[in-house]
Amino acid sequence: MQSTTPEQHLSHDPVIKSLINQYHLPPLEESTNLYLDLVNIIISQQLSVKAAKSITNRLHHLLNYKSSAKVTPHRLLKLSAEQLRSVGLSQPKITYIHHLSQSVIDNQIIIDQLKKASDESVFEQITKLKGLGPWSADMFLIFSLQRPDIFSIHDLGLRTAVSRLYHLDRQDFDAINHLSQKWSPYRSLASRYLWASLDNSPI
Repeated sequence: MQSTTPEQHLSHDPVIKSLINQYHLPPLEESTNLYLDLVNIIISQQLSVKAAKSITNRLHHLLNYKSSAKVTPHRLLKLSAEQLRSVGLSQPKITYIHHLSQSVIDNQIIIDQLKKASDESVFEQITKLKGLGPWSADMFLIFSLQRPDIFSIHDLGLRTAVSRLYHLDRQDFDAINHLSQKWSPYRSLASRYLWASLDNSPI
């Protein structure tokens, strides 16, 4: 029996099928530094993709690294609050990044162990960290760990795309969550196609 590809499964939904035909999604790159991914997620909270990328690039330049794999919590903690503010970070985000960094150093969260943890366990561990809520955990699961069946009901962009394409109220979390069940077990890929339908896409 021939297996069904994710795109074939999602194509049972004519709306997603149309997006698959319209957009070409590049494969996700494997993460080289899960800690840095979490830092970048903190930076991107409540910002447009363009604004977040600008701040991230300035921070990376400040760290002066040639490989993202070499960025460590110790290295980032050596930067002063003034230096971090200079790249465009708000004080709350500086606090969150410091808390994350210290938590990694103190082994309150062991980043590498998240690779083999269940989706539920990853979500629970990430959301225990200051400044990292459900949306942050979902983004980490989708883009850093590349888990296949994540739909972030907390992402306004996703809800906006669903609202436009399926004529649902973007505040009707129950209806949107119910709709997303038809895309399982490939809700992460469906999410990427929905993001692609927006101008401000994190795909």
